Amino acid sequence: MSENAKIYSKVCSQIGFAMLLFYAFFTLSTFGVAIFSGMLERIIGKFASDVVYEILGSIVYFLSFSSAAYILRRMTKKLPTSRPIYTSFKLSKSIILLIIAIVAVNYTLAFLNSLLVTSIVPTFGTGISTSNPDLVGKPMGKVITLFVLSIISTAVVPAISEEYLFRGAVLTNLLPFGKTTAIIGSAFLFGFMHQNPMQLLYTTLMGIVIGYVYVKTKSIWACILIHFVNNLVTVLEEYLPYITKIEWIDGLLNLIVLVVGGISLVWLLFTKDKEPSIDEKGSFGVVYERGMDVEEFELELSRKEKIKKFFSPTMIIYSAICVFLMLKALISFFNV
Repeated sequence: MSENAKIYSKVCSQIGFAMLLFYAFFTLSTFGVAIFSGMLERIIGKFASDVVYEILGSIVYFLSFSSAAYILRRMTKKLPTSRPIYTSFKLSKSIILLIIAIVAVNYTLAFLNSLLVTSIVPTFGTGISTSNPDLVGKPMGKVITLFVLSIISTAVVPAISEEYLFRGAVLTNLLPFGKTTAIIGSAFLFGFMHQNPMQLLYTTLMGIVIGYVYVKTKSIWACILIHFVNNLVTVLEEYLPYITKIEWIDGLLNLIVLVVGGISLVWLLFTKDKEPSIDEKGSFGVVYERGMDVEEFELELSRKEKIKKFFSPTMIIYSAICVFLMLKALISFFNV
């Protein structure tokens, strides 16, 4: 086994170990939060316990992802392929257009994913429901409270914590072995992490798109912003009909996202960026901490070696757990 292969195998093994730690911590802690909130409901009522559940759930969610990312970064710190996470704040002037365009692309992927799923199993549905019967008849004050909490738990926390783990830690550690390997490998784990068979294809493709943005912009903040806006639109779809009392406003929101996103995508594709390229100026004016281009760190490995050694024992165990949970969800749906 070559030295490059040994390093790659070790990196993949450590990534798999970090994912197992993430799953164990997340499962146990969310189970504990659910039990605690259920006990509180008898004492302080359902609404108050729901608020506590959202707050504690957000904390647990953040700690699950960020702790796994931190541990992975610590484990790989002494490897010769270790490199810093791209954290430049100096984004391109076209970042707003990029965010809107990518969100539109993600929504298109989600729509195509739903069509594919329903064409295979008509009764399966998309697995994405924007209606919330628990909001019906609730006072506006309570709806607004849940709305704010939902923005935090669904948009803010996942955007930061998931991007820190999958793009910041996983993709960055795989980057020395090739951009394609890093983007696809991190997207694979990102898709499996959701453990939803109905959304597996969409979330994996979304991971590829955001991974490409991370490599292209050299900034994790671009990924966080895209992730945040994408999830925020989902929250708005759920709550705006109850806040505005306009039933069709979620459809209008989707239309606006797709139209504005489409225009932004066309603009980006057919206009020339006058800013210096990354190759000319580094990460939008910021020199890499290593003082040299990312390509100088790329280690050569055959495609066969990359695929074979990616599935280390820890990675296989984590993947098997995710597959089992997805199969369990399918069986549960069909009441088998």
